[in-house]
Amino acid sequence: MANRGLTGTLLTEVQKKAVTYVDLVFIDVNSGYYITTHQNPIVYDSNTYQPFGQLLSFDTIEENINFEIPNIKVTVSGIPAYDNSDNNFATTVIGADYTDKDVKIYRKYFNADGSEISQDEGVVQIFEGIIQDATILANKETCVVELTTASHWVDFDRQNGRFTNENSQKAAFSGDEGMQFARDVQKEIEWKA
Repeated sequence: MANRGLTGTLLTEVQKKAVTYVDLVFIDVNSGYYITTHQNPIVYDSNTYQPFGQLLSFDTIEENINFEIPNIKVTVSGIPAYDNSDNNFATTVIGADYTDKDVKIYRKYFNADGSEISQDEGVVQIFEGIIQDATILANKETCVVELTTASHWVDFDRQNGRFTNENSQKAAFSGDEGMQFARDVQKEIEWKA
């Protein structure tokens, strides 16, 4: 695998026997959720990733040489954060337009002594995708929101609608000859006030 533009400092750290990192997740719902697995807030790219314990897990991200569209589930706590704010993700998702919103996952690495590697060198994006679906799973004791995400390549070969021309019509309905007369019919339409 290529080194993906990792700096020398980060390459040195990730090759050590003990590697320390935390995950940063951005979910573009409403004004955006910035959450981390770290116990303290992490500032990256001028955004503060909050350690509310909201980010519970996400599926393993796999890479291979096949052209596949990876899907992963990101699980976020649906209960209010411990800081007593109204930061309740389950309520937010219920009322939000979340479909096709961005999800980005970064991994922030630390030096062996626990100190931060500089922002420019110590953070690597490991996933970028869009939300396809959200499911709220609740019982008496807990509430979680599962976001099903797909790689940003999910729409790579999707065709958005059709054109109003003869070739597009024949691609969908091979025997239809109606569009060859569309130009002539359009000339005869007169709009009256």
